Parts: sequence; C-alpha cells; structure tokens
Amino acid sequence: MKSLLVFGLMAALTACSKKPIQPEGKSLVAGFQLTNPYGIPTTTFHPGEDLIFSFAVVNQTERAQPWRLPDTRPFAIFEVYLGEGLIGTTVDGYGFFPVVVEGELQSGGILAAKDSWLENGEHRSLTAGNYTLVAKPQLKFDDFGTLPDKKIDFEVVQ
Repeated sequence: MKSLLVFGLMAALTACSKKPIQPEGKSLVAGFQLTNPYGIPTTTFHPGEDLIFSFAVVNQTERAQPWRLPDTRPFAIFEVYLGEGLIGTTVDGYGFFPVVVEGELQSGGILAAKDSWLENGEHRSLTAGNYTLVAKPQLKFDDFGTLPDKKIDFEVVQ
C-alpha cells in the first residue's frame, strides 16, 4: 500500500514539475506540488483552507546517490511569500540538532516530503492575496550538489 501511495505521489509530482538535474537516464528528477487538503492539485485557495506541500526526488541514475544534511532539519523546507515579503516557513518555531545526517538514495528510489501550512502552530490562515510558495531542498548530493529551489505562484480568494 505504501509503495502504491509513493508511486501515485511521484506520478503526480513529476507530471507537474519535471526538471532533470543531469542528462536523461543519468539524473535526479525533482517534483514539487501544491494541493488542497483533499489532495487535489490547485493554485487557488479560500481563507481558512490549509495548503499541503509535497516535494520528491527520484534517482534515475544507475547507482545509489549519497546525500547529506547539515543538521536534523527536514530535507525540504517550504517558504510562503506575499509579494517580496516572507510570511513563514514550514520550520517556523522548530530547532534542529547540529548533527550531520547522511543517507543514500538508491537507484530507482524516491525521497518524498509532505507538509502542511496550518499544521505548524506558528501559522494562521492566509488572507486573500497573491502568494508564492518556494520549495528549498536541503539535501546535498555527492554527485549533483544541492537541488535547485522550485516555485509555485498561488492565490487566496474571497
């Protein structure tokens, strides 16, 4: 069941945002998606509605890809902006241990992260306006470096 869920998540993510880091067949593919609480991809929300952020990396290379994080933070952090002003991040109010975390993404493997705006007790419902969501991958891969940030513009309407 879990592998079916991850496969479905990746199919949806890569369909929305597919950008190889290296030439096809020897790449990491990062996918990024914004959905409503029902899992439906959208860029239009209403005041009080939660936003769900998903980010995943698929290893399409022929070997495992070692990675590291500088501390115990999530491997993808999501930031919400109103115009140029940062409204908040998914790690607002959290602290992390300064311990290097290492791992490997196996060939054909997937790393997936999912977070919610309102799940963080520091956040309130977003008011009407035009926003930008930025996914900031924190992983550093030995062969690929840090993956680029990804952005999605969205709006909250009355």
